[in-house]
Amino acid sequence: MKKAFKGTLKSFVCFISLFFSLQVVLAQLNNNSLMTGTVVTEKGDPLSGVSVKAETISGKESYTTATNDNGIFTYNNLVLGNSYIFTFSYVGYQTSLVKGYTIKPGRMNSLLIK
Repeated sequence: MKKAFKGTLKSFVCFISLFFSLQVVLAQLNNNSLMTGTVVTEKGDPLSGVSVKAETISGKESYTTATNDNGIFTYNNLVLGNSYIFTFSYVGYQTSLVKGYTIKPGRMNSLLIK
């Protein structure tokens, strides 16, 4: 029974790895790229529930998400080569802006906000 479980677990891990790899490939084919970031306090503690807005410089496209329990946010639909203004807002904190962040192909697009 343990061998069957190990085989099932290995199959599951392989499936999950393949799934996420496929997501990255599809994003590249669609001219989109993965964008991720982390929002932390001045002490380095993660902030959960921070509203994160990504808006193109032209203002024609806008996407909103929120940080998870680890202070991490993710976008998988931002267009390669486009420049964005990122707005971070959270109750009790001053709104923070990152202007002109360009999504680049072939590299990790990420931000750390304190």
